[in-house]
Parts: sequence; structure tokens; C-alpha cells
Amino acid sequence: MFKIGELVVHGTAGVCEVMEIGTPELYKEKAPKQYYTLVSVNDSSKIIYTPVENVKVYLRSAMSKIQCEQFLDSLPDVEAKEGWNGRTMIEEFRADATTRHCIACAEWIKALYLLQEKKYQNGKKQLTGTEKNCLRLAETYLYEELADVLVMSVAEVKAEVLKRLGLTE
Repeated sequence: MFKIGELVVHGTAGVCEVMEIGTPELYKEKAPKQYYTLVSVNDSSKIIYTPVENVKVYLRSAMSKIQCEQFLDSLPDVEAKEGWNGRTMIEEFRADATTRHCIACAEWIKALYLLQEKKYQNGKKQLTGTEKNCLRLAETYLYEELADVLVMSVAEVKAEVLKRLGLTE
């Protein structure tokens, strides 16, 4: 169980702070059970109520500052995501994205940047729409968590992650 004030990563809303634990007024008659009241760190107007015993939406503790620093230090060893193609990409990406697992996001970022570079060298200018969308989501999921915990801008985090992955923008 999470504690009030704790930062968590919500499967669809991203990094949130646990503001309350209890039964919100709007659920008291319908479903009198315990809920986390979460507020998005990036948009304080975004309030999410999720059951404490939730099994549908992934919810985990956000990394600590030390964990973020250790994660950044591990990035040079991260391999590009392998074993996917245009047909399987969406399913594989969704499976990884639901957890917003940072290593998986870094693997996708590296794979898609390398693919983009390969396409450019072969005379193609850009990634497909699906590839761009997966890259955008992987970057958003990873960079926002790191930026929120390390109190850095998303642009600073992106530059640091790409540098440590050995990639250029």
C-alpha cells in the first residue's frame, strides 16, 4: 500500500502524488471501498481515483533520486530492444508500456533511434507513424519520471539519456 505524499507511476496518467487514501464522496454509495486519490505531478488539475486493490491499471512507486542516478549510470549497458518487426511492434510495445518500466523504455528509445539512423542512411527520411508514436510514448514515460524525481527539465533529461545511450538527436 502506498502512503500519502508518495510519488507513484500510474499506467495511464504518469507520475502522480498520493494525496488521500479513502472513499471519495462520489463513490461512497456505489462502491464503498478504499481508493487512492492521485494528482498528476505535471498537471495538478488532473485528479485520478484508483482503487487500492486495483488490478486493471498498473501502479508502482516512482524511482527514488538514488535509483534514478543508478538507472542513468546503467544506460551505457542498455541494449536496443530486439525481436520485433512492424507487425509485432504494437503488441510488444503495449506490453512493455503498461508498466512504464524504465529499462524497457530505454531499450525502445535506443532501438527506434538506431532504426531512424539506419533509415536515414538508406535514403528514407523518417520513421513510420507507428514507430514515431512508440518513440514519443517511450520518451514521455521515461523522461517525465526522471525529470520529476531529479527536478530537471524534460529537455535536460532527454539530452542526458541520449548521451548515456550513445545516441544523438
